[in-house]
Amino acid sequence: MILRITLTIALFSLASFFWISGPTTSSHQVLSNPIDIGYGVNLQGTENLMWVPENWSEPNDRTLGLHYFHFPAREPKGLAPVFYFRGGPGEATTPRGFYQFYGGPRIGAFAWEVERLNRHHDVVLITQRGVDRARGLPYYNFRFQYWKGKAEDRESRHHVKQAHNQALVDTLQHARNLGINVEGYTVQNMVADIEAVRQQYGYQKIALVGNSFGSQLALTYAHFFPEQVDRALLSAVEPVDYGYDDPQTIWQTWERVAQVVDQDPYWQEKFNGQPLLSVYKTILNRLKEQPITVQLDLPGEEQQMVEIGYEDLQRFPGFLFANSRQEQWTSWPAYLHALNTGDYRCLAMAVRVTSGYDTDPAMPRLVDHSLGISMERDQQLLNRPEAQWVGDPNRYQRWVAEVKPTPTLTNTERAFRELPFPTLLIHGDADLNTPLTNAQDQLAYLPQGHLITVRRGTHGTKWDLFNHDRGLGEQILAFMDLTEEEPAAAYFEKHLPQVIQFPAFEFWQEEPQALFERVLAD
Repeated sequence: MILRITLTIALFSLASFFWISGPTTSSHQVLSNPIDIGYGVNLQGTENLMWVPENWSEPNDRTLGLHYFHFPAREPKGLAPVFYFRGGPGEATTPRGFYQFYGGPRIGAFAWEVERLNRHHDVVLITQRGVDRARGLPYYNFRFQYWKGKAEDRESRHHVKQAHNQALVDTLQHARNLGINVEGYTVQNMVADIEAVRQQYGYQKIALVGNSFGSQLALTYAHFFPEQVDRALLSAVEPVDYGYDDPQTIWQTWERVAQVVDQDPYWQEKFNGQPLLSVYKTILNRLKEQPITVQLDLPGEEQQMVEIGYEDLQRFPGFLFANSRQEQWTSWPAYLHALNTGDYRCLAMAVRVTSGYDTDPAMPRLVDHSLGISMERDQQLLNRPEAQWVGDPNRYQRWVAEVKPTPTLTNTERAFRELPFPTLLIHGDADLNTPLTNAQDQLAYLPQGHLITVRRGTHGTKWDLFNHDRGLGEQILAFMDLTEEEPAAAYFEKHLPQVIQFPAFEFWQEEPQALFERVLAD
């Protein structure tokens, strides 16, 4: 039976945000179950559901169960508890997720990190409200299906916005008809969730750890409650106003990797000394002048003709079928070489597999929209000259903004502000999802901040770094163990580098036809 409870909460306005009163004046029903993660991960505590309003601005609203883990410190030292935020939006936290996540090594590093933090800190991991895989949440499954055009008809792929937006509007209206408050799925409500858990345990200050969107959620919380933050460890950094991607910083990331390709003797010869990005521009201009139709002969299927143009190359500037972000870079010259020599089958295959109907969760669309973008930054991005090469990386955000399903932060709430607590940033310079400039721009507002730049590091490079050098990982996490008497600046200078070098990229050395054969083999 779904428990409904009365929350005695005083709600005050703080720059149009929800200020939740202290724990002595709030009451939350929490259901807890003991949990031991096991499988070689030494984490014991409770798995919990806290009943909270679906929309914190409406305290008498429908309630939902906010799912979170609470692991008391194994060797307590009175240090601030760590609140750990996953990425996305949309990454769930589950018991199984600590030891099995697509079988990759990063989840092992994630489990090691949480276990190491839990040595001296209480650790809290809050599942984002509305995540498909979240446990125990009584909410409607926000998934919507929309048309993405035909592979054989390039023009049909130009007109998918209306279908996308209508499908989202219909899905949200159906949810409303079922009694769901769709305006509850925002970053504002996620921050209120964090604050409610903090109050529930009577924590005075908390330490924040987040990657990608998790860093953005941590920074949003810190913008509203800076006095309640002890310190922060953020990676793949996204400042609050950086939910929209910047064509300029994407291009700059391409340039960093392309410079390495241009120095590779094998690819110097293959491209006849032409720089890689010049090759890319040549292919793009060729497709602008004349879209082409590609014949795909796939085993066991009828022959298919796929029409492609320059917009398709902007959508898939790299090899879609790479098995990792590192491999997206190491396959890049082989992919562009294939296109440059007239073999467009890999690009056509990418178009083929992303055409037709697609089904997406609505929760990330709603949360991203709730972050929004300031007018100043939006104008900057719209005027970037690099957009002619990169295209518009924010089309989904702009589409959703047209139907305005949830409230957004204000320009003032998104603006950079100086954050007074010690903060360690880790960022890869080959990160396309959140380019390095994100962290550099945020660092300017961190008087007690330090940035570790990982050369050739991609998105989520923190866990690659932990696997690459576990000793350095210990030194990084030891920053979280510092007391107030130990200055963070002195620790950064003595123990942490500014730059880490990952091994050189090993670019694929394949003839064009071999690349498509790899797609078929996979």
